Amino acid sequence: MKKSLRVLMAAMLSVAGMLPGYAAGAKFLYDGMVFQVLDTDAKTVMTTFPLGVKDEDGNPVPKYTGEVTVPSAVDYEGETYTVTSIGDFTFMVPSGADANLTAVNLPETIESINASAFAGSNIASLTVPSGCKFIGNSAFSRCANLTSLEIPEGVTTLGNECFVGTSLESIVVPNSVTLMGMACMASLPTLKSAVIGDGVKNIPANCFSSCTGLAELTLGNSVEQINGLALSGCSALEALHLPASLHTFLDRALINMGSDLV
Repeated sequence: MKKSLRVLMAAMLSVAGMLPGYAAGAKFLYDGMVFQVLDTDAKTVMTTFPLGVKDEDGNPVPKYTGEVTVPSAVDYEGETYTVTSIGDFTFMVPSGADANLTAVNLPETIESINASAFAGSNIASLTVPSGCKFIGNSAFSRCANLTSLEIPEGVTTLGNECFVGTSLESIVVPNSVTLMGMACMASLPTLKSAVIGDGVKNIPANCFSSCTGLAELTLGNSVEQINGLALSGCSALEALHLPASLHTFLDRALINMGSDLV
């Protein structure tokens, strides 16, 4: 009975290996960049961190440096795959390491920028593709030179701490965004103004915490709740525009803020 079960399981695994989608997760090198298969049926891939990947000569793939252009499509095993995602840690620079990546150009095929994708890099600006829907946790954290980034209409999610440690001076969250993660815009002393679109109902905990230069904040017409410490330490805040929909301030949401608010 046990032998028959093993034979049956082996047969099932063998068949599964021939089914479409069996190669999902495979990593490969294309034009100096490392990609990982997402879906062999849909023919989609994402970029990925080069650590541990070797070229055809057995040499480790070097870290990405200088200006990098991500292609919209790549060839893999005789098929064309669309690049739809910037994978976790793809362009991340660890704390204390040399941040030699200065610019990244993204194709319009990108639908998501995942966790820590650009964390610690030296990029000064980035054009987020119009088809992008998701920006993950810490996606741009520690990008100290990042002063300009436009969030396009169509993005629905901003992850936890996604802009912490950048040098952004203004942020406009489009109406398409419905979810903002905790501390997504915290600790930005350079930030002077921010506008939250009409899709957001909850301003998350620590959202703008320690944004000491924030002078004006406008909340969208759907905001119902401001969570704990969301605006704590915004000592320069002079104009706070609140919607009629707002009904709840949680613990210490407005502690250590500026005076003379509108």
